[in-house]
Amino acid sequence: MCRPMHRFALTLIAFLTFCIAAPGFAAPNLKDHLSAKRPLPPKGKRVAYTPEKKLGRAELVPKDILQNPKTLIRFLRSNPDQVNVDRMTPPLTLTFAKILMGEKALFLAEKLLYGGVKKWPDRIDLAEQYGRVLIQIGQPDAAIKLLEKAVKAKPDSPSTNFLYAFAIVRRQPSTPKTKQLAMKHFRNVLRLNPKYTDESGWTAQNIRNQLDRMMGLSPRGKGRPGAP
Repeated sequence: MCRPMHRFALTLIAFLTFCIAAPGFAAPNLKDHLSAKRPLPPKGKRVAYTPEKKLGRAELVPKDILQNPKTLIRFLRSNPDQVNVDRMTPPLTLTFAKILMGEKALFLAEKLLYGGVKKWPDRIDLAEQYGRVLIQIGQPDAAIKLLEKAVKAKPDSPSTNFLYAFAIVRRQPSTPKTKQLAMKHFRNVLRLNPKYTDESGWTAQNIRNQLDRMMGLSPRGKGRPGAP
């Protein structure tokens, strides 16, 4: 009974001896793969190695964001799960959204403002900004639904009336009823603030020009800027 085991052990030892001794299984000589030794620089000229920092949650500093908005864009594009308002206040959400919009990161702004409006439904400033984004990304119907509530909550706001009217104009197809509704709210803007200037660049004169066009008249002032 022991002889087969004895033969097996001898065979295994012989096989392992062959593997270790064979050139194909021998451990490589590291000296053959390393470059020549280089002398260390003098102590005074040595520089400590600093690994490159990756932009993570700890590096998202508000001061840095304001100085270089692209920092925020890079961070959120690398960490899309961080586009939320869980640890934000309404003013901070609005500030971040405006930075994103200024950098043309409209879909990141839309996601952030969606969360903001859902968390703080009574904040008209967030609703307005969300309406702006929806208009710019081609969703006037969603903007109308949102801004209609905002106008009812704050009827004396020139900016809310302006955005609501603009969203109605962007909805297609236009009907006589929607046209009259848009004109009504454009006129509300001029009634509430005859010198109104929107953050998009639209002025009271641009609104008057728009009303002229909607009535089939020739505009009396300069051309209009783009979407709010």
